[in-house]
Amino acid sequence: MSTDPTASTPEPGSKRSPLPEKLTNPAAHAQDDDGREVVAMLLCEPYKSSSYYVGELVRGMTSYLDTVNAQLSIISTPPAKWPEGFGERCAGVLVIPTMLGVEDIELIQDMGCPFVTIAESALPGPAIGLEIADAAMQLTELLLDCGHRRFAMVSGHENHTDATKRRAILRTLSAAGVAPDDVPDLQTNYDPIQAERAATDLLKLTPRPTAVIGFNDDLAVHALTTAQHAGIKVPEEMSIAGFNDGPSAALLFPRLTTVRLSIAAAGAAAARSVWLAHRDGSTPESKSLASTLVIRDSVALAP
Repeated sequence: MSTDPTASTPEPGSKRSPLPEKLTNPAAHAQDDDGREVVAMLLCEPYKSSSYYVGELVRGMTSYLDTVNAQLSIISTPPAKWPEGFGERCAGVLVIPTMLGVEDIELIQDMGCPFVTIAESALPGPAIGLEIADAAMQLTELLLDCGHRRFAMVSGHENHTDATKRRAILRTLSAAGVAPDDVPDLQTNYDPIQAERAATDLLKLTPRPTAVIGFNDDLAVHALTTAQHAGIKVPEEMSIAGFNDGPSAALLFPRLTTVRLSIAAAGAAAARSVWLAHRDGSTPESKSLASTLVIRDSVALAP
């Protein structure tokens, strides 16, 4: 993982891209109307398809699949409910691990369909990693180096990528003498209403944390704006950081310290991995992509 201490704008191409207008329903067939083969993205929480993270994944996936004349489709039903024969006909499955378990992966394997999981998770099989643990550790170390000892997390869910972040943060804090039991974890499932509630609850904590880690930029922004509306100075009284480095991170005041993940590149690598496995009859390859700690203005010395 690298560090960018002077970043002021998102990396080129990080502007949110709308999902492709044509996302064929793979429940009907495994070829689109033009006869192109279909690669499915398995996303069991379809309401998250409008998020920056999923939008960037889709942008990366389609950028590769377009080069091989293949079609991306989003499917939100678990493998146990797929139409008979779909897994065998599908060119590959790109797995977003949230809401899925080992039994779902085993079903995909039994179908003989090449698959790869995107980002670190507890699921077996090939995966495209995003250096989540290392990123969380470096972000936590930055806050510790600034003298912070009262921490809080605003997380999304219990498992997979968030579990990786949580373990790395708490392990790093524990090594510095901060007890994990003293670090509140306000979970939101990345729901905007729950995120607002968590941001409000954050300010009621006693003692109030001086360092807050949002598990994505949206959660960090909720915490930042809520603190400011309550008259709390960021970063003078509370430092706040996030993950993803979405397009708004550098436009806030103060600009958000965050972790830039290679999201679009992960989507492209995942699509390439399953496509080559489909073409060659091989096993998809795993890969780990670098992340960058982007230090901006929302983190300062502890008060």
